[in-house]
Amino acid sequence: LSASALVFFAGIIRLARFVESGHDLPYFSGSPTPSTAFFLITLSFFHTLNVVSIPWYFFILATIVISILMVSEVKYPKFRGKEGLMIAPAGLVAVFVPFLEQNGNMDASAASVMLLIPLIFISGYLVGGPFYVKKQNRE
Repeated sequence: LSASALVFFAGIIRLARFVESGHDLPYFSGSPTPSTAFFLITLSFFHTLNVVSIPWYFFILATIVISILMVSEVKYPKFRGKEGLMIAPAGLVAVFVPFLEQNGNMDASAASVMLLIPLIFISGYLVGGPFYVKKQNRE
């Protein structure tokens, strides 16, 4: 519960800072709230499938780290246009796979493999995004 409250308050702080700093920056300062939610929801669905045993403290640690990234000054890229469309398939997989598994239309092990795709994608954004912004700034 404390970890959830931490994400909530980090989101409020991040939103207040975003409104105050303006929307014209070519990057996000701190992890965007949707990517944070996307990561935590996908991770929780992956855990719910019970295919791989993930210790409870991993979720607490991941929630604390992602909350700190939300309020940090780390720069994350804003994807627009064609780049933004690349994100849509991972989002659709993350939304529909748990639905299909819960309704009995998909095996739990197949669902967990399908959920690895968006989990890897969003993890790549959270880890690699700042390096991408640095590279873009050099060019």
